Amino acid sequence: MYEFQKLENEEIIFISDNSILKIDDQEKNISTILTNQRLLLFDYPSSVNNYQEVMKSSRGADYVKQKEVILDVLLSNIENITKENGYDKYLLSDTNYFYLRDDELFAKIKKLNT
Repeated sequence: MYEFQKLENEEIIFISDNSILKIDDQEKNISTILTNQRLLLFDYPSSVNNYQEVMKSSRGADYVKQKEVILDVLLSNIENITKENGYDKYLLSDTNYFYLRDDELFAKIKKLNT
């Protein structure tokens, strides 16, 4: 399950649970959703300060884990995508960037831009 709100006239193009995000030389398996307007990166919330995880440990309590948005990028804000050390480097218009590895996602984004 993914927790997010679609924008007006937004359509989901691609969903992947096989994306790898590089954070400080560490790899993190995440999910991504590509829409006609945005690229969304998802992960499970931290169990620290997560009341649902605390309640889960109590007898008989359970809940459906939902991945939450950790990064929401408008496609129009992606300036460039380059290959770097086995990752795709997404350079954003505000000069921030992130490294992601998911060949199928990369191909879908490139196809949208052509």
